[in-house]
Amino acid sequence: MSKNKTMDTKCLLEALSSIASKLCSSNGEEALYEILSTLGIAVGVDRTYLFDFTITADGNLIASQRAEWVEVGQERQIANPELQNFDMEASGFSDWNERMLAGEVIASLTSHLPAAQQEVLREKQGILSIVFVPVFSKGKLWGAIGYDDCSTEREWKHEEIEALRIASSIVGVLCYES
Repeated sequence: MSKNKTMDTKCLLEALSSIASKLCSSNGEEALYEILSTLGIAVGVDRTYLFDFTITADGNLIASQRAEWVEVGQERQIANPELQNFDMEASGFSDWNERMLAGEVIASLTSHLPAAQQEVLREKQGILSIVFVPVFSKGKLWGAIGYDDCSTEREWKHEEIEALRIASSIVGVLCYES
């Protein structure tokens, strides 16, 4: 049976304020970890991470995990070699290419995704619910922030997704600086 978690709006607003101030006071890599941990705790997920993208001439995204925060007791993925130079199209995520390039957020129960995506996310990484938010830097797609719930199937509300877009925009500033 699945539980529906929601994030605490007050906690998320405090997190957004905190990450904005971290941009001014921390170096890039340290700030990224602090931002991801602040967001992960505020959102109530098990794992949050940042991917950067290389965009091929034909519009395919090659994703590499750059930073990660995990809840105590959850499996880290930062050292997973499959998440470095991850070819989105070849791995069955070509629809995500189009959506990311269009600035769309992907929010889904992994059980609702196509089989190839379920294998990568649900079976290999234990993700039950995911939100993947594009990060734009200087007007161009730079990467994405992912939020994984590995303990519950979680339906994401519109307000939550919009708040995560704001966080992504703030991180885009940091990515431009680093």
